[in-house]
Amino acid sequence: MAGERSFAEGTRAWGDQPVRDVVEYGETATHESGLAVVDAHSQFAEAATALAAAGAQVIVHVTDEGVPTGHPVAPVVKVTGNGATHEALETDMDVDATATSASELLEYVVRVPCGGQSCAERHGLSDFAITRVGPST
Repeated sequence: MAGERSFAEGTRAWGDQPVRDVVEYGETATHESGLAVVDAHSQFAEAATALAAAGAQVIVHVTDEGVPTGHPVAPVVKVTGNGATHEALETDMDVDATATSASELLEYVVRVPCGGQSCAERHGLSDFAITRVGPST
């Protein structure tokens, strides 16, 4: 199917880091450092809320489309590996992965929660949503 990716393609961003925790939606991660995987929907606002609830201090959103959005609880760093997206949305994208080293990306990600602002924060963008578990009346 179009859009489906293998496990290796979907997880290559974390390299050889071991998964320390698998967190259900709305739960807090229990480890002190390392990688946690959060079971969340793919809609950005819902997924970002799950990451913030799990304890994320900054959310790195890797995107091809460059939809400008942020979150009110944790700053969002937008990263694209698509040069055309970066060119079209330069003021909305924090990092162009085609022109940035891993160490430069890490510097940027660390700078944001230490007082720097992401593009979404500078634009005043924030979306918040939670996943409904069942029907509401």
